[in-house]
Amino acid sequence: LDQLAQIDDVRMLLEPPAIASLAGHLSSLQYEGLRSHIDVILDNAHQGDLDGAADAAFTFRDTLLSLCPNTQLVDTIKTLRARAGAGYPKTTMDWVRFAASQYGLVEALAKGDKKKVERVIAYEVSRFGPGVRQVASQA
Repeated sequence: LDQLAQIDDVRMLLEPPAIASLAGHLSSLQYEGLRSHIDVILDNAHQGDLDGAADAAFTFRDTLLSLCPNTQLVDTIKTLRARAGAGYPKTTMDWVRFAASQYGLVEALAKGDKKKVERVIAYEVSRFGPGVRQVASQA
């Protein structure tokens, strides 16, 4: 748990500002593309395909990170996410809530609201951090 907590501490320093740097800087086509990824998360959740929702969420975040111009930072974040085994919601209702928060994230990006973007990403890193993964792995 200590190593995972340390990884998430580093993620908290890097991931929220990296994604927030996109606020107000993407094209309408890019925002629509991000929303379409969230639609897939929500569709999978409604169909009860939680693994599909997780795959779609991973693709969404990967796509979002790929829009960041600093490729070294993106590579570092992706490596940390992989090492931490970034967790995801476990129930359909939690996936619906997650999708809603991601729509809000994209809306905040479109409005240029960097602080809200940072809060959403920081919440996700902390919510699906090592404590959640540890409990899930003991089940």
